[in-house]
Amino acid sequence: GGVKCWDVRNMSEPVWAVECGASSSIAFNGSVAGMMSVVGEDKAVKIYDTHAEGGPRCVIRKEGTVGKLYTTQFYESQELLVGFGGSGGQLGLWEIASEDCIVKTFESRIGAESKSKIAADKERERQGEEDFEKIMSDESGKNARLQAEGGGAAKKKKKGGKGTKGKGKKKAHKKR
Repeated sequence: GGVKCWDVRNMSEPVWAVECGASSSIAFNGSVAGMMSVVGEDKAVKIYDTHAEGGPRCVIRKEGTVGKLYTTQFYESQELLVGFGGSGGQLGLWEIASEDCIVKTFESRIGAESKSKIAADKERERQGEEDFEKIMSDESGKNARLQAEGGGAAKKKKKGGKGTKGKGKKKAHKKR
């Protein structure tokens, strides 16, 4: 299966064609020129750049989580959010703004609002990474101090007496 684009003024051959498996629905992004979503019974959502040099190309593919997919649509007021629905009776949402290949491919065609949101998301991610590194360095310093003092997680104390093998499980009934 696939998707073909026809110019109604010249129906002798398609403008372009894409082989993309068993397709059940396509959607064009009304805000980002050349962005197309294709879904099908293979349970995958595929985002294409139909304005790519040499013809349409798949930019990214993601497995859906709602069964075989039968419908897809871009959210009108948030240009980089795509929805899809399928046999699982649920809807899925994918914020494609978080995908670097989407940003790189469609950067010149993405609106100013989406660009500022992408920049803010990247800044939050960078800040989160710095916070994580700080926490980890503080935590490793704390563990080193505990080990130097002879305590902490580095030492395990053995309990005296018999081992615990077999203990902790009680029989629900006794044999007679």
